[in-house]
Amino acid sequence: MVAYWLKIVARARRHRREARQLAKLDRRMLADIGITRADVRDAFSEPFWEDPTALLRERAIERRMNRPVPRGQRASYPEYSVRRQSPVGPARHAV
Repeated sequence: MVAYWLKIVARARRHRREARQLAKLDRRMLADIGITRADVRDAFSEPFWEDPTALLRERAIERRMNRPVPRGQRASYPEYSVRRQSPVGPARHAV
């Protein structure tokens, strides 16, 4: 049981150390990754045992999915190969 908890604490420390490395980057470098200073602050506000890098990864993916991609580059982004339907669209039925 003690070994299990030591492993959890070691993993939490490793994730915090990785997130601190990201916190040292400047604003432009964070933007290249797809995160902001506010995202880094939010990640460190999580409890110690939560992985701050998981939150940063989620935020980066959210921004990447919402970013418009130029028409000619869509083939190089597999997540854009499937056309997404808008949740709110024009009605297609007769009244």
